Amino acid sequence: MTIRTEGIGRSRSQGENIEDVSITLPSGEMTEILGPSGCGKKKVLHMIAGLEKPDTGVITFDGTVVFSASDGIDLAPKKRGAVVVYADAGLLTHKDVFDNVAAPLTDGLTRQERKTKVRAALETCHLAGMEDRYPKDLAPWQKQMAALARALVREPKCLLFDEPMTRLPRQVRLLVREITKKAGITSLFVTGDPETALSISDHVVVMDLGKVVQEGTPEEIFRHPKTRFAANITGLANWIDESSMVRPMDLKEEPSTGDTAFSADIAGVSYAGDGYELHLLMDGHDWFYRSAKRPEKDSITLYCSPEKVLRFE
Repeated sequence: MTIRTEGIGRSRSQGENIEDVSITLPSGEMTEILGPSGCGKKKVLHMIAGLEKPDTGVITFDGTVVFSASDGIDLAPKKRGAVVVYADAGLLTHKDVFDNVAAPLTDGLTRQERKTKVRAALETCHLAGMEDRYPKDLAPWQKQMAALARALVREPKCLLFDEPMTRLPRQVRLLVREITKKAGITSLFVTGDPETALSISDHVVVMDLGKVVQEGTPEEIFRHPKTRFAANITGLANWIDESSMVRPMDLKEEPSTGDTAFSADIAGVSYAGDGYELHLLMDGHDWFYRSAKRPEKDSITLYCSPEKVLRFE
């Protein structure tokens, strides 16, 4: 299912301002809206789900209009085929895992059909054999996986993750990605954490102050940010001056022909297992760099090829 928003907006009088948000959630892919608190990312997710109503714009699911401000169309959440997975998991504490996962299933199913669907979902989410446990007996990541299993039994066309990803260990986040990709489910999640966003998404939308700043693949957003904001929010940015920066991983300690040299004072050193994290001061700017060896001096000279320096208007 391909989901598109076209010019959706919402006035500040109704909460966070949303201005002309036009984005595409490619079918079967995992899209992430990355932005700081208050940027409007959750509002956009809720509008797609049908939980909040935009003032303007159109939302389509596979070309079918589910919301249109001008035509007065506003399909109920259950009719859109999208399921929201919340950050707090939302499990009922007085029910075991089986009953929590089975909750969305209709009464039209036989008992055996319910068991088959629930157990298949639990196996998919690596919770097989935990049917009789209660939420209090589950680890935090297991609660989120139970919430995912509860969503999967509904056979959704789209999953909308309301920031549960940032609370999960990296290996579990990758498992969620594997599950949704294998099922061919279009997914959207929102986060303020670039590591989460870039590591598991196929498609990234950067938002700030209710507007879309940039949209593209994780590689495009990280390597070719269009604004200072996009550069800063997608990872460590070592600013050379107000209009140019370089990523820490593009710096090196041995020069090549044509490289630009940067001399910086070492403000701090911390051991990182496979090297040393250096906090540097370069012409009044905070820089970060990982070195394979502990520096012996109070300063360091780093080098970078000119094409790795990103410049902004």
